[in-house]
Amino acid sequence: AVESALKENLADFADHVFASIGAVHNRTMSSSVERRYGKKGEFSINLHTGLWINHKNTELAGGPLHLLTKLKNLSFKEAIDYGASWARVL
Repeated sequence: AVESALKENLADFADHVFASIGAVHNRTMSSSVERRYGKKGEFSINLHTGLWINHKNTELAGGPLHLLTKLKNLSFKEAIDYGASWARVL
C-alpha cells in the first residue's frame, strides 16, 4: 500500500528524496516519462513504472522504497515508516 501511494506522487517523492541527498532535478535531461537527477543525469526514474537506476553504479536501482533503503540508508521497516509518513498513509 505504501509503495502504491508513493508511485501515485512519484515525481514529488523523487524530488524530495534526491534533493535530500544533494542530487538536483536535471530538467534538461528529463522528459514526461523519465526524470533525471544529478549534474550529468546519472540517476533516472521512470515515472510510469516507478523504477530508478544510477547509471554510474547499476547496483543502485529499484522501486520507490529502494530509494530510501539504498540512497538514505534506511532499513526496510524504516523505509516503510518514512514512505507512509511522507504519503500520509497511516
